[in-house]
Amino acid sequence: MGEKASRERLNPFKRQLSEQLRARMKELGKSEPGLLVAAGIAGSPIGKGTLNQALNPAHPSVPSERTLAAICAVLDVEPTTPTFRRLAGLRERAQDHETLEPSPLHRYLEAVNALVPEHPYTPVSVGKRVPGLVDVYVRQQARRRLQGGTGGSPGETAVGAQIDDEPDVPIPADRVFLREEPVCVLLAPPGGGKSTLLRHQRAVSVGRLLHGSDVGVPVLVRAGALVGAPLRTVLAQAASAEVRRGMPLDDDLPDALFAGKPKDLVPWLVLVDGFDEISDGDSRRIVLETITTVVKRNAASYRFVVATRPLPESELEALGDDVPCFWLEPFTPTNLLHYAEKYFRSLDDPERHAAVFTAMLEPTRLAEPARTPLMAYMLCQLYLTDPDRFPPNGRSAVYEEFVTQLRRGDRAKDISDGQQQAVDALGRNGGLAAEQWAMAVIERLPQLIEHLAYVRIRQNESTAAVDVLPRLGDEAVACCPTGVSHGDRQAFLRELLRHSSLVVERPDGDFEFPHLTITEYLAARHATRNLASGSRVLDELPEILLQDGSPVDAERHDPSYIGFVLDRLFAPGSGLGGEASRILERSANGHTFRACLFIADQAQRGTLLPDPVVQATAHALRSIARIPEIDGSDRVRAAEALTWLSEDSGQMLAELISNTGLGEGARCQAAVALTRLDGQYAARALAGAMEDPSLRPSARMTMADELSGVVRNTGLSHFVRLRAADALDHFARTPDRQIADITRIRAAEALTLLDPVRAADVLGLLGRDACIAGVDRVRAAEALVVLEPAGGVRVLVLLAGDFGVGAFDRVRAAEAMLRVEPRRAAEALEVLAVDDRLDSHGRVRAGEGLTRVDPQRAAKVLDMLVRDRGLDDSDRARAGEVLARLDPQRAVSALAYLAGKASIDGSCRLRAVEAMMDLAPDDGAAILTSLINDADISGSVRMLAVQVLTRLIRSRPLSRPARLSGIEALDHYVYGRGGRPGGALVRLLEQWDT
Repeated sequence: MGEKASRERLNPFKRQLSEQLRARMKELGKSEPGLLVAAGIAGSPIGKGTLNQALNPAHPSVPSERTLAAICAVLDVEPTTPTFRRLAGLRERAQDHETLEPSPLHRYLEAVNALVPEHPYTPVSVGKRVPGLVDVYVRQQARRRLQGGTGGSPGETAVGAQIDDEPDVPIPADRVFLREEPVCVLLAPPGGGKSTLLRHQRAVSVGRLLHGSDVGVPVLVRAGALVGAPLRTVLAQAASAEVRRGMPLDDDLPDALFAGKPKDLVPWLVLVDGFDEISDGDSRRIVLETITTVVKRNAASYRFVVATRPLPESELEALGDDVPCFWLEPFTPTNLLHYAEKYFRSLDDPERHAAVFTAMLEPTRLAEPARTPLMAYMLCQLYLTDPDRFPPNGRSAVYEEFVTQLRRGDRAKDISDGQQQAVDALGRNGGLAAEQWAMAVIERLPQLIEHLAYVRIRQNESTAAVDVLPRLGDEAVACCPTGVSHGDRQAFLRELLRHSSLVVERPDGDFEFPHLTITEYLAARHATRNLASGSRVLDELPEILLQDGSPVDAERHDPSYIGFVLDRLFAPGSGLGGEASRILERSANGHTFRACLFIADQAQRGTLLPDPVVQATAHALRSIARIPEIDGSDRVRAAEALTWLSEDSGQMLAELISNTGLGEGARCQAAVALTRLDGQYAARALAGAMEDPSLRPSARMTMADELSGVVRNTGLSHFVRLRAADALDHFARTPDRQIADITRIRAAEALTLLDPVRAADVLGLLGRDACIAGVDRVRAAEALVVLEPAGGVRVLVLLAGDFGVGAFDRVRAAEAMLRVEPRRAAEALEVLAVDDRLDSHGRVRAGEGLTRVDPQRAAKVLDMLVRDRGLDDSDRARAGEVLARLDPQRAVSALAYLAGKASIDGSCRLRAVEAMMDLAPDDGAAILTSLINDADISGSVRMLAVQVLTRLIRSRPLSRPARLSGIEALDHYVYGRGGRPGGALVRLLEQWDT
């Protein structure tokens, strides 16, 4: 291996840093001399040699922080941006990189960490910087799906779902990856952000691991790779592909690395993407069985997060009833605005462009689809390319323009050496005929890729792309000259596909489409490529209209794919739009409920439906929603679907909420649906329903929770604010044994946004109510402190001294005073810490809280707690650990007292020693030596003492007698007493010193 290759192998981070800086230079059209001049003008001159070394991937010198900051300044990379943080991180890792050969696991982590995650579809540059995937990431929310759900939308299934301690509460989506269950399922619609979330989580987890946190080691795999292959082989292939991308000169990772835990107590976190892209149900079943078998046999080594579109419930049941499923929520309007601001950062005044972008979307049918990350990405790219032609007319137009950009970029690429060699090989073996065949393939490649997309998702064709591609073309493509070998033909097709932005190469050498919705768009183009093929699709339309919206039907006629097909049929010049429109109108005029829901769903997706179809469907849905004989749930579904046609902003749902003849479940379902649509209607309707005596307390609780959410997220008119405030005030004040206290408190918290004076009064009332649980009373008092600090503190003092309240809640009440009334908080915490009527955990927590406001008093209290024999041993050790950070001299005495007590639990004695290792290493070594020599102590504790003493001898400065005594204890523990003469122990000490 040459010197350059050797250096690259030894320090891949310097190479990554230099390459990314050069890429930024090329993007901005700057040269090295230009950078030197610009840096001088900016007042941060850079030496020519220094700049050359920084930009040279093979040079071992790593730029200083100051040099990198100067380079970034003239490359328009601001210090607050993710790009700057990424470059600074690479510089630090390049500087700290060890020249010793890293372990396979560390090589994998370094390679993934060095990668810059990019979107799988990146158009050709338009003269403006296209940000990376991480640069524009916006955190989404997730909701737990009810067990036994139908796989419908979150609004249909999330009522009453439990996340943490509150029903139907969204949580940050990345918390799904921190759960303890061995398998979790992440559900989202097409383009809903599943793949982006998995890639972002992989980057975050790897960063944590490299900084020492013990979290799962992530490996991202395509679900299709798990069909018929051992898990460890699949993981090795996927991880090796990442290593080759991040460190091209490194070897592949061994399968054995993935046969068990990567580290002690740390599992593999297997991120399974694209499960729904396996079109064959049997293959999906095999994947689920593989995951289930692995978890049963070795749950400690693997955790799985499976990302998919909604699937038939019967399929997910194969994972077991205890597998949690989470819906990935779409972007909120604020999320979308922040995403656009990040995307337009390269423009002047990105905030203004983001505001214009979202405003232009608002009156179009793209506003709702834009809440999915994939559509947001494509729309931002189209705006960046040509703001004057923005927005496109409908969903299909977005995909058409985006794919056109991708293909334009393909045409701008030069033919690589590998591709040219493949063409030359064809010419040598097959002559002119072979070259003509190659030109025919190149000319027809767009149509061949569209056909490939069709056979992948509509015909379950899984043959390798380089083998199936010629069979998809016309005679000029299918008839490869006889002089061309099978290998040469495959090499040529492989090079051709590598240069297409629409497909990517998998670790096994085959090619795939990175995103299912773009696959669907391309497949729809093929399905409607001419009049004959479009007519065949049209014949299936009546059957498609009768599907019930379940995932089983969606597997055969996916609504996303059908939406692209309908747009193609309705396009001018197709010759089939009129007949397609008549079929839809007949179904709507016949009040066929399933057909109406299907049509409304297509409108919500952004499909451009003819006005007569929209009007007929809206009329039918309005009629269905008002027929008393129809099931209440169906009436609500009809009213909600009506809003998707932009004919009704929620009036019909508001009518159903106040309809006393409708069942409570349906009225609550309507409330949930309405809160997602229009805050004014929702607040008015919910306030009225909360005062309806015909509703049971459980239904009123649902209404109160929904109204609380509305007033938090929606600006309301004066009249509606007053109406909502009256309803929340009355609900929060009125005791009812069937209504949870926490619901009343949430209503009072929501009232703070409408009427702070009334909210303070009711929160004080709830905080003093002895009939309410302590934890809820503290929450009410904490909310009151924000509105009225003096009144809130009075309630908190009352709670901290209330013997009828649990110890934990009393301590929490005292802690809540720290910010606004530190003196009274300190008094309350000290009283709690010395009160032997409290449990030991509460007393230690109170002592720990006291450190935040009065360290001197806290040190005395913690010293007393360490020595208090009435406390639990573990809590005494915890008090000592806190004291060690606060008062080292006092801590050494207390910890030595605790560690020397034979009556104390052995593991707690070890904790005490570990806490004093930095403060008094000789004393710690003496205690550990005595523990190891004490045969009356349990073997497991002595083993732990051996480990701690070994670490202490190696990492802390000890006196020679202490080290010798410790080594002797270790030697006797391993070999038995009398095993070595004194001189041998001295030589052993010298070896340890070395």
